[in-house]
Amino acid sequence: MTGLLPPGLATGVYTVTLFNGDCVSETLPGALTVRGAVSAPEQISPPDGAVITDTTPALLWQPAPGADGYLVNLGGTLHDVGAVTAFTTSVLAEGVYTWTVTAYNLWGALSPAQTPWTFRVMTPLLAPERLSPADGAVITDTMPTLTWGPATGAAGYRITLSGEIHDVGAHLAYTPSVLAEGVYTWTVTAYNLWGDISPEQAPWTFRVMTPLLAPERLSPADGAVITDTTPTLLWEPVVGAAGYRVLFTGEIHDVGAATSYTPSVLADGIYTWTVTAYNLWNDVSPEQAPWTFTVREERTWVIYLPLLLREHQP
Repeated sequence: MTGLLPPGLATGVYTVTLFNGDCVSETLPGALTVRGAVSAPEQISPPDGAVITDTTPALLWQPAPGADGYLVNLGGTLHDVGAVTAFTTSVLAEGVYTWTVTAYNLWGALSPAQTPWTFRVMTPLLAPERLSPADGAVITDTMPTLTWGPATGAAGYRITLSGEIHDVGAHLAYTPSVLAEGVYTWTVTAYNLWGDISPEQAPWTFRVMTPLLAPERLSPADGAVITDTTPTLLWEPVVGAAGYRVLFTGEIHDVGAATSYTPSVLADGIYTWTVTAYNLWNDVSPEQAPWTFTVREERTWVIYLPLLLREHQP
């Protein structure tokens, strides 16, 4: 029948009648079926290489001329969707998926094969919930363990501790080396197998402090009796102290970093004293039990012997 049919016939069933030179006609037995080609549908969404968070995405494509239906191949599974130009998946797990769509007509003709498009379904990574040390905490542990809760979909975590990044893998805790006294900041970021990361966090801070011990008092000793009316109060320095306050019989004297205090002239009597250390953050050492000392001014007694002798001369 080549050359006998006009070009551009639509797909369908036709009756063919032949005529000879004497205008005698003969109708061919049966019917002639013309099966037109079906074009490949144009895929629309999700685009090739897309990363999406929708776990039930709709696959969309343009209608193909001559198509009576479509076959969607999603990850190797065929779905005949009929004449519609969309297919919504069931819930998809996190991962990479391929898809193509093939048009067909009523006579079983198929559109040309497509190169598969891929898309990835990802679970959005949430910022891990930090647990300890709490924001603003003041601690004495110089090797504190930083802890946080798990983030869904995370393959690992990175800790930023005062500017230094530490990849701790899938662990939910990180213990630094010994920290000096001071203020530290920390955040934790989750990441997955594809390198996606969780949203940025506002840093949490904590302070490591060296516990201030009560200063060891030296002099005057507790219970001492002295004659010096301007005694110097002495004590040992305390590690981490920025200064000292002397409580002398109810009066507070801040002596700065000095480890001694000399009062003005004291009258005879009993006096109490304590000394408290403080640091740059105004932490103070534990309260002390007061020490006491007694001032007794030394007196000189003068006896006039000549007067006594004169009264007893013969």
